[in-house]
Amino acid sequence: MMRSHFSITLMNCKTAVSVKPFVRMKSVLPISWERPEKLPPHHPSKSGDLKKRADIDLTRFPHLFSESEELKTADENVKRIFSLRFQKQRVANQILKHDLADKVRSHKLDYTSREVKIALLTGAIRNLTQYVEPLRRKQVPGPIRTNMKEMIDMRKKHLRLLRQADYKLFEWILDELDLEFKPKPLVLERVERKQSMRKLTDQYCENVRNDRLAELRAEFEAKQIPFLEEKLAKLQWIRENESKYELPETVTEEDIENARKRLEELKLKRNENEKQLESSN
Repeated sequence: MMRSHFSITLMNCKTAVSVKPFVRMKSVLPISWERPEKLPPHHPSKSGDLKKRADIDLTRFPHLFSESEELKTADENVKRIFSLRFQKQRVANQILKHDLADKVRSHKLDYTSREVKIALLTGAIRNLTQYVEPLRRKQVPGPIRTNMKEMIDMRKKHLRLLRQADYKLFEWILDELDLEFKPKPLVLERVERKQSMRKLTDQYCENVRNDRLAELRAEFEAKQIPFLEEKLAKLQWIRENESKYELPETVTEEDIENARKRLEELKLKRNENEKQLESSN
């Protein structure tokens, strides 16, 4: 029988045992890694929109009839027909875009400033987000998905340039439009299992090291008071015997006083910690 390079068959009586030399062993560390979920471009953590599309009053009129004097004095049924309730969805979307632009517009004829462009892009992004949010990724048409990503990237570009030109205006725009600036990272790192496992392993080892150091520190701090009490007693005994037998002085009153002060400080600190624990419980 021809033996394979990847399996060795051991024949023992009527039993056959297959041994594979190249077996990937599972990690014995309590570390698990799962590939992060791929988020769509309209997700708030990527786009920076802190609020969704605002609800619109359907009794409002489109911009084409908003300043009509005849419509203001018309019958209620006529007003109802000309309201947004009987208009197309794109008309309501345009009104929402212009409402956001009016919040940051410096004057009535301001249509080309950077802050107005940001507001119009924000309105268009939120209108599309309301449309694609209930759908699955594969159900969203490709052109719409591409158009949304391009608008989000364009808004990030305008925000970045506005931040460089006028930082106070940049912050004011973020507050008015309920946005969060999320610049692109300088270095795009690929999400890889091996690299992520290395980072998680390093983090786990660092946590284990810190926990053990904390335990060792707590153990040493618990032994400080008995050690200082023993040290103070021995210093006093040495001081008394040196003065009794007229030996050269090696322990001074200052050494004894320093040890006593340090002991009192540690006892006071321990009492305060015990009181804090009792109050927290």
